[in-house]
Order: sequence, then structure tokens, then C-alpha cells
Amino acid sequence: MDQLRSLMMIIIMRMSQIYRQHHPQRNHHQKKRKRPRNEENQNNHNLNLNLNQKQLMMKHQNQNQNKRKNQRKGGNQKKKQATEEQKDIEHQPEPEEKVEAQVYDKYLSAKERRKPRKPRPANDGLSKKTMSVKEFKEVPLREIFENDDTLKDNFDISNKICKFFDKQFGDKDTVCMVAETGKQPALSYWVKGDYVRKHKDIAGKHILVYRACKHKPCKQPKVSQSEFESFVKKVSIKHENSSVNKICDLLDAKFGSGCHYARSTTKKPSYDIYSRFSDKYDAGFKLPSGAYIIAWRR
Repeated sequence: MDQLRSLMMIIIMRMSQIYRQHHPQRNHHQKKRKRPRNEENQNNHNLNLNLNQKQLMMKHQNQNQNKRKNQRKGGNQKKKQATEEQKDIEHQPEPEEKVEAQVYDKYLSAKERRKPRKPRPANDGLSKKTMSVKEFKEVPLREIFENDDTLKDNFDISNKICKFFDKQFGDKDTVCMVAETGKQPALSYWVKGDYVRKHKDIAGKHILVYRACKHKPCKQPKVSQSEFESFVKKVSIKHENSSVNKICDLLDAKFGSGCHYARSTTKKPSYDIYSRFSDKYDAGFKLPSGAYIIAWRR
């Protein structure tokens, strides 16, 4: 009996082995395969993913906007603080400092250092410095001489006008010719830049005002006043029908540049000139034709 039992047990075990070989069991530790989704489930899944992504993006954008607002608030607060600090600084009185005069000697030559500075000329409110060309031309000449009972003739008027401008510039380079309207002479003169103005009728007067060039040494040999006048008279008669510029060129060639020459163009001249001359080179006479001549060298 025991042998039969053992034999039966062997047979059963052998049969069970054969069955296992033909029918293998699933390993419980093996990963389960995912079931395939149909198309509708797949689309729903994709929609859910897109919604989640959009929500996340919206959250990030809101966070960034909040950060920017906070930064702006902080910047505005800083700006307000800075402006308040600036206002406080502006309202505070500045400490008084002693300003020392700047020394410009190192930029000047030896001659300029030794020369004392000239005092600024009086300008009567026209300019803080010497007059510009615009200021020179805008001065109302009528106000200088009109209603002045002390002025007797054209020479007095020209004298007063010249001294007015000389006071502005601090020198004696102004020349003024005053004539009755329509009876002015022809002039040839040396003018400094654009400092010249001409008026045909100011209170019945023809007025020419200009700034003459500076004095230059005359040609040698130096002559007397009578010799100067005789030469002027000779060339005036010889070239009476020529232009005043030609006669003035002859005077410059003889005595040096800087000569001025005026010749009346009417039979009854009515004009006068106030000017400065050097080396006694000054002449005034009437020609046989009736023309009146005034010549000088600056």
C-alpha cells in the first residue's frame, strides 16, 4: 500500500509539472499593460491638458503683473523720496563762500601785464560793453541834438553827435557830417567795419556818422599844414571833374593811408564835418568853381 501511495504521488507531481509547462501562470510582479483608449477619450484627455496648461500660464502672468506693480510702486516711492529730498536741499540756504578773483596773468604777454586796464566807457544804458554795430545804428540821432538851443549851426550838431558816440566807445574815432537836406557833399573816407549810418532827413538835416580807422604814422618826410593844404588844393583843381575816391587815393599815396576827402556838389554848400586829424594834416577851402573842400588825415 505504501508503495502504491508513493507511486501515485509521483504520478500526480509529474502530471502537475506537465500541466504547468503547457499552461504558464501570470507573474504578479509584472507591470500591467495600459488599455488602449478610443479617440473620444484621447481628445478629452488632450482638452484637459490644454486647460490645465492655460490655467498655469494665467497664474504665471498674474504673478508677473503683480510683481511689476509692486516694482512700480517702489520706484514711484523712491522718486517721491528723491524729489522731497531735492526740495529740502533747495530750501536750505547755501553757505556763503568767499570767491577769490581769478588770475589770468599766465595768459597775458609781458606788455599786457604792465598795461593797466582801461575803464569801461560810459554807455548811458545802451550796452554793458562797447557798442555793437546794431546798437550803433539804432541810437535815435534826433534825440541827441533836437530841442537844444545851444546848437547854432551844423558844426555844433556834428560836434555833439561825435562826442556822444566817443563817450560810448571811449575813444575819439567818430566822424560826423551834417548838411542841409539835399545839399550834402560827396565823401571818400576810411570806415571801421560796418560802423556807418546815413540819414537823408532828420529834422531837415542830412547826417552821416561813421567810425574812422585808427591813426597810422604818416609818410616821411613829414610836411607842414600849409604844404598839406596846398597839395590838396592842387589835386582838387586838377581833378575837379574826377571822383572824390580818385583824389583821396592821390592823398593816400602822398601822405599815407587814412586820408578823408569831402567836396560839395552844390553852388551854395551848406555842410560841416567834425573829426579828429593828426600831424596838423587838415584843410578847408573854396574852389574857384564854388565847390567847398574839407580834407584831413586821421
